Amino acid sequence: MQYILYFDYAGICVIAAVMFSFFYRQTIKTRSSQFFIAFMLVALITVIFDIIGTIALKYVHDMPLWLCYIPQMLYLGALVANPVIYLMYIISVVRDKKTIYKWEYPIIFTPFALQILFVLISPFIKGTGIFWFNENREYLHGPLLYVQYAITFSYILGSLVLVIVKRKAFTQIQEITIYLYIAINIICVVLQMVVPELLIQQFGIIIAVMLIYMSMQNPEDYIDKKQGAFNALAFDAVFNNNVVRGKKIGVLGVRINGLRYIGDTLGEESENEILREIVQYLIREAGKKRVFVLSQTKYAIILNEGEDSKTITDKIYGRFSQPFVSNGAEISLAVSTCLIRCPDVAAQTKDAYSIMDYCLDEKHATEHNETVVAQKEILEKGQRETLILQAMRQALKENGFEIFYQPIYSVSKKKLTSAEALVRLKDTGLGLGFVSPDEFIPLAEKNGLILDIGEFVFRDVCRFISERKLGDMGIENIHVNLSVVQCMQESLHEVLTGIMEEYGLDYSRIHLEMTESAAVASEETLKSNMHKLIEKGICFALDDYGTGFSNMVTMMKYPFKLIKLDKSMVWAASDGEKQMSLLKHTMNMIKDMNMDIVAEGVETAAQANMLAKMGCDYFQGYYYSRPVNCENFIKTVREHNGV
Repeated sequence: MQYILYFDYAGICVIAAVMFSFFYRQTIKTRSSQFFIAFMLVALITVIFDIIGTIALKYVHDMPLWLCYIPQMLYLGALVANPVIYLMYIISVVRDKKTIYKWEYPIIFTPFALQILFVLISPFIKGTGIFWFNENREYLHGPLLYVQYAITFSYILGSLVLVIVKRKAFTQIQEITIYLYIAINIICVVLQMVVPELLIQQFGIIIAVMLIYMSMQNPEDYIDKKQGAFNALAFDAVFNNNVVRGKKIGVLGVRINGLRYIGDTLGEESENEILREIVQYLIREAGKKRVFVLSQTKYAIILNEGEDSKTITDKIYGRFSQPFVSNGAEISLAVSTCLIRCPDVAAQTKDAYSIMDYCLDEKHATEHNETVVAQKEILEKGQRETLILQAMRQALKENGFEIFYQPIYSVSKKKLTSAEALVRLKDTGLGLGFVSPDEFIPLAEKNGLILDIGEFVFRDVCRFISERKLGDMGIENIHVNLSVVQCMQESLHEVLTGIMEEYGLDYSRIHLEMTESAAVASEETLKSNMHKLIEKGICFALDDYGTGFSNMVTMMKYPFKLIKLDKSMVWAASDGEKQMSLLKHTMNMIKDMNMDIVAEGVETAAQANMLAKMGCDYFQGYYYSRPVNCENFIKTVREHNGV
């Protein structure tokens, strides 16, 4: 028989080009890439021995017979390995953890072992084996060849079923490529059986390898093209590959602080230039295959077990102590670092990301040039924060927030005349227990939920005032807290007045409270909103005075009607003469500026009497009532005011 080798020669050229491209470009070592390398090598070996074996058949009468058997056996051995390695490759793609489990070994490898056995014994069972040479040295196939085809098809079918079941693990183009691989294999095998002299089966496999490379193993998928280093997808793959192998590694998180201001002042081109300079510096110090770009300003460096991170971090901090230069301008940047030992502290990439985000955010509170070493407690805190965020999003959709009210007593009118509205997060069933506002409000501000929560609180307060006719009970107004983000909102006055008009409320029914940090966050925007709201009749109070900087300039700069003294200042007055003197002078100063005073934390009659003698206007504290839900608030007001 005259065999046609042109397709085999073309196959060698194609697989050589694919392998050159794969190894020349930046690649990372993952389970799937290792199986793909094996897939390419076996495809190359198969086509080479197909050619050698075919050439040997031409000279079968001129050489020892065993020299003809060897290339045929090597060819068939490599051929039957192709679908097995392909199945392993697909498994490695769809599984994040272990590639195969112990119970799967016999299922996957027993048919392959039988195929190899059939190849090895074929020369000794002439007439029934896969192939043999008769007395005339003619190359013949036996019935075991069809058993080999059946086993090969079973592997292909197994791969197909796995892809269909796990199709979400693939993109549409990847899924199509896998189906093409299977279709090409089937078509080429059928053609090979129908036209034995047309050696096309290996060419079909190699074309399929090329398609898989282009859609699933393209090294460009792992590159951040903007900064020229491995990306987050590559980090995930390397991290998982190490963890699956049981290897301990360190992840050094690096974040650049202040970079966004460069884009605002010098432009995007300068910003990109500095980013590329930073990542190239990290690559020079840590190594090309250990640096990963996780976001525009966040990087990860993989460290080997026991490797000292201080060597690298000292160099990083040393570099950032010097300015970067772009277009002749010197730019100073700060850097934060954290170290995560994996898998001891983080066994999954999502845990590593959570810890990194938390540590690098908290880094502002640590000393300069100090690397935060992550502990498991940080992961637990991060997981709790994730659950709290989930609970808040759920609460916004399902009315999961509740408003509590703490009454405020008027000294002059000797009754409860107002209250502070305080938001509470209901039990969500997520195992969080009680979640303090001090815990969920900062998270809401950080993650963009505070505007929705603030609007919910304000709307619910307006509804409560309107429906329960609080004015008839002597409640003149309700205090509602504004967050920092709300104070920065240019349309704040429109949002608030729109809600009040919706419920037909008199504007004087609302007093708005803010802390000093909220007041200074956006001075011009806040002043504009305050004046527009004050014109309508809404009053403002400065909350928590006596904590933080307690800057008197803030009181003078903004048109507050009320100043709320923090409970710490009230309680400290009983500790000594200095504290008492400070409280007296503070209250006198506030009164001289024609502002009313609300004292928080009033818990005893003695405190109330002391503050009344000093000229305090309003009391708020447990002496009158704890924060209570709306029904208990109504009950408390009725009992206290006698209505």
